[in-house]
Amino acid sequence: MLCFVFHDADIIYCSIRAFYMVVNEMARLVNCLFLISFLDLLAVSLTVPLLSAHVKSMGASHALIGLSSSVYAVLQFFCGPVAGSWSDIMGRQTILLLSLIFCSLSYLSLGFASHILPIIFVRVILGICKHTQSLCKAILSDVIPSKAQTEVFGRYNAISGLGFIIGPVIGGHLAELRHGFFYVCCITCIIFLLNFCIAMIFVPKNTSNNKNESQRRDESLSGNIMMAVIHLRGLNWSLYWDAFSLKLMLAFSVSMLFSNYSLSLQERFDLPPSAIGYTISFQSILGAVSGFGAGAVYRMYDEGPAKLTQHGFIVLAVSFSLIVFCSSLWLFMLALAPLVISTSILRTSLSQWSLEQAPPDQKGSVLGAQHSLSALARMSAPFVAGITQSVCGPKGPSLISLFSSLLGIVIASRVSEREREMNILSSSTKKHKD
Repeated sequence: MLCFVFHDADIIYCSIRAFYMVVNEMARLVNCLFLISFLDLLAVSLTVPLLSAHVKSMGASHALIGLSSSVYAVLQFFCGPVAGSWSDIMGRQTILLLSLIFCSLSYLSLGFASHILPIIFVRVILGICKHTQSLCKAILSDVIPSKAQTEVFGRYNAISGLGFIIGPVIGGHLAELRHGFFYVCCITCIIFLLNFCIAMIFVPKNTSNNKNESQRRDESLSGNIMMAVIHLRGLNWSLYWDAFSLKLMLAFSVSMLFSNYSLSLQERFDLPPSAIGYTISFQSILGAVSGFGAGAVYRMYDEGPAKLTQHGFIVLAVSFSLIVFCSSLWLFMLALAPLVISTSILRTSLSQWSLEQAPPDQKGSVLGAQHSLSALARMSAPFVAGITQSVCGPKGPSLISLFSSLLGIVIASRVSEREREMNILSSSTKKHKD
């Protein structure tokens, strides 16, 4: 009998040890994804805030600057769902590694570009291949239980947002040096190579327990892409229209403000690149802090995510109103605070809203589609912002952002009212059955 006791104790010990190893491995993967996301946004924030001013120094107009940004967003719109679906089929790590190596080479090429046409070509490559954020979120949705995803996504957005605290300041100071833009692009290239190494070592080849293993029979590139497109067609998109439409309104209103942000601050307040970098860092600090609390805010709303979204868009509308009518830099920065906080919370809640309705083998596709909606906003916003800035002055894009946030309030209010009526009907039906 003593042997049985020792045998059972040994089994319990081995089970506890195995459970601890699994939990420890999952925690290490999550921390690695946080690091990849942080470095990704650090690299992007070094270069992208400087790009508009760099292109303008080549003689480009506001409309052409907006067009160069729209090219990137157009390709993100079409390639985002395909990349997400492809990762559902081929594995997350493979697509993530391809994305990172192409981004590294593209940003290095951007540093050597001396004309607007090569810059547009590089933006085309980045538009096709840059999917780091959506792929990292897809991996997190694979390994994190659904009940904990809101809190984890909030921390993910907060930690990745820290990259935007450091990057714009470093990039702004480097840009004031001779050949500063080239140095910034070289640093960006190195950071993407570092991310490539981290992903190759620490990210498993496949993290999703999906049903698409049989779809890997055609190993050609064209065959795999076509399989990803077919996989997308099988999704029930009607489940996600509410969250997707609100995501589009959020992305468009914010993109209108920030598409030519550096140029607007230069024209409104005559700020140098380093000072503009500090304003971006200020926003990133607020976004990071609010991201850590996004999960708690989401759980506070028992009425559902639509009510939270409605309140978030109201805060956005008030902030955009202040930005439109402010006449000094300190008022502008004061108005940015509630805007950045509400945007951070809305991004997390809208992502979680969609993922709660997605089956496990379709989460990559849904996140890719959300990324495409953001790309659709970024596709149209720079061009519209460039035109409105040319016609109405630096305040024009903010005015369009205000109208977009008001439309978001209308959509969220209707969805919230519909959910409230459905809850009342469900409660009355349940009472009738009892």
